[in-house]
Amino acid sequence: MRSIKINIDNFNYLTGFSKQVGLEVEKIVNSYHAKENSDVEWVIVDDIDGSTVVYTRKHPEYWDAKNIGPWLVVNRKTAMELCCPLQYVLSETPSIIGKHQIYQHYLELSDDSNPQDIVPTKIQYIGQTMQGWQRRLRQHKDSAKKGSNTLFHRAMRNHGFNVVTTRIMFVGLSKEEADEIEEKAVALFSLFPLGLNMIPGGKAGAKFLFEHGGPRAYVPADRREEELSEIIRKSRLTGANPALSARWSDDAFAIKMICAAQNRLKPDQIEAGRLLSAAGHSTEAIVSMIGARNAQQVKRLLAGETYSRVA
Repeated sequence: MRSIKINIDNFNYLTGFSKQVGLEVEKIVNSYHAKENSDVEWVIVDDIDGSTVVYTRKHPEYWDAKNIGPWLVVNRKTAMELCCPLQYVLSETPSIIGKHQIYQHYLELSDDSNPQDIVPTKIQYIGQTMQGWQRRLRQHKDSAKKGSNTLFHRAMRNHGFNVVTTRIMFVGLSKEEADEIEEKAVALFSLFPLGLNMIPGGKAGAKFLFEHGGPRAYVPADRREEELSEIIRKSRLTGANPALSARWSDDAFAIKMICAAQNRLKPDQIEAGRLLSAAGHSTEAIVSMIGARNAQQVKRLLAGETYSRVA
C-alpha cells in the first residue's frame, strides 16, 4: 500500500500548525490505512486545551460526505473549526501559497433577546483570497471593528466575531478560475438573503461595485468587501445612490438579519401570528398555522420579547 505524505508547507499555510503536527497527521493516516485497509474519512486535529491530539474517525451520521472526503478537521482552542479536503495538504498537491482560494465562514447567530433560550443558527459568507484565509479573516475583523457596514462585518460585530467554522472550498486557483467559482458559489449558497454576501461573487461583484459608485479599475477580491463598505458610507453621507442607502438602512438590516436565518420567523409569519392572536387563537394553534418552531417561540413573539423591531 502506497505511503501517504503530507505537504508540510501547504499544511502550515492552511492550518497554522507546525511541521511536527503535520508529521503526526501523516503518521496517523498511514496507520489507519494499514490497520483498517480502507480510506480514512475524517482526520481530526484537536487543539482545545493547549495540547494537540490527532486521531481519525468515521463521518458522524449527520455528516453528508457526498464523496468529497476524506476531510481534515481542525478544532482550535479559539472555538473555531477549520475543515478542508485532506488532499489539499498531501504531497501530491502542488504549492498553494500565493494562489487564490475560496472559503466559507459560518457565523453562529442566536436569539440574543432571550439569552437563556439560545437557539444557535449558522449563516455563511463566501469569499476568495490569495493571501491565505487566516490573514484575510484578520482583515475582515479589523474592518468590522472599525465600523464597516457590510452585512458580514456587521454580523461579526453584533455577534462577538464568532466565526465558528471555516471551510476551505478550493485552493491553488488562478484569478480567472477563482472569479468563476466564487460567482457560482455565492449565487447558490450565500448571496443575501441566503447568507451574508451583499453583492455577487467574482467578476459580477466587481461589476456591481463599478455600477454603484466604485472605482473604474478592477477591484481585487481581497478589497471588495472594504470597497463596498466605503460605497455604503458615502451614499449615507451625501445622499447619493438613495436606492442603495435605503436597501441597507439600519432598520432594513435589522429585519433581514432577524428573519433571514433558518429557524427564525419571517415577516409574514410574524404579522400572521400577531393577527391570529388578536383574533383569539391559542398559542398551540398559532404554532401550527404559521409554521413556528415551538410554542415558546410564539409566546416570546406575542409578548414582544422578540422581533420587536419588525413592524
